[in-house]
Parts: sequence; structure tokens; C-alpha cells
Amino acid sequence: MQYSREELNNKIAAEFDIDVSLLVPEANILKTLQVDSLGVMELVVLVKKTTGVLVPTLDLPGIVTFGHLYDYIEDKLISENKE
Repeated sequence: MQYSREELNNKIAAEFDIDVSLLVPEANILKTLQVDSLGVMELVVLVKKTTGVLVPTLDLPGIVTFGHLYDYIEDKLISENKE
């Protein structure tokens, strides 16, 4: 599946009704999106639909910023392509 940060950011901004300019690598996901655990799960579903990458619940504590999320997705996509 094709992935671009721009496409993902646009979908996140639309889903959570925020300005896409707020979605920068150093921004805290929870604070920027102003979500609770249910909102995080909505983000996980959106990431899966957009990138094909499933973020397991056990990996969520390590994903604090959008930069962490981008790196996680890109690492997963690279490892899938190696297999």
C-alpha cells in the first residue's frame, strides 16, 4: 500500500476536525487531537485504512508524537517489504 505523510495528515485533520498545520513531527498526539482512549483507537483504525499498518495496543505507549507515529509506520512498511 502506498503511504505518504501528507495523505495521512490530511485524513487525520479531516477526521479529527483540526488544522493540518498542527500535525508536525514534534506535536504530542493526544494533546493535538484532544482525544481520549477511544479517539486513539479511531486514529489506529485510520492509520490501518490509510497505510495498511496495524498499530497493536502494546505498541501505543511508545508512540507519543506524530514523529513517533511516522517512524513506526515507515519502519513497519520497510520490514514488510523485506519479507
